[in-house]
Amino acid sequence: MREELVLTIIKFFCINLCILYVNCKIINVKINKIKSLTILLLASILTLIYIYFESYIDKLLLLIILYILQIWFMRQFISKDSQYSLIIVNLTSNSIVYITFGISMLIEGIIILAVQIQSRVVNMCLIALIEFILIFILCKIKRVRNGLTFLKRNENEYFNIIILN
Repeated sequence: MREELVLTIIKFFCINLCILYVNCKIINVKINKIKSLTILLLASILTLIYIYFESYIDKLLLLIILYILQIWFMRQFISKDSQYSLIIVNLTSNSIVYITFGISMLIEGIIILAVQIQSRVVNMCLIALIEFILIFILCKIKRVRNGLTFLKRNENEYFNIIILN
């Protein structure tokens, strides 16, 4: 039970941290020390919310609530600029983070076969480290480094639906 709790905390803290970081990179928010501390604090709060409500609420509903809270936190604390549709931005960053999480699990599986690590906590930390490295490399791409300009708010709601699909 205790090991499962540690694994859940590591996994959701890393995922929330990466989602908030990718959100900032997509909307081109300059990350200084205060923004970094804010991102760490918000990731911690989202993780604590997940851990607390995990036994009371269905996991899918809890992930939807966390998604809404991520958007609200981004609007309140990170980006007060309204030129971006944060729903589309957050959905994009969630998909990027979960795809890199899957890729990092595959890479970590290869490492497990080579090194034969038995500890599940060490495996989760290794997955998180590989995910951070993949996201850092992804954010160094020129198109992502300066924000994704095609996600700026348009007056046409149909365009946002097309991007969403």
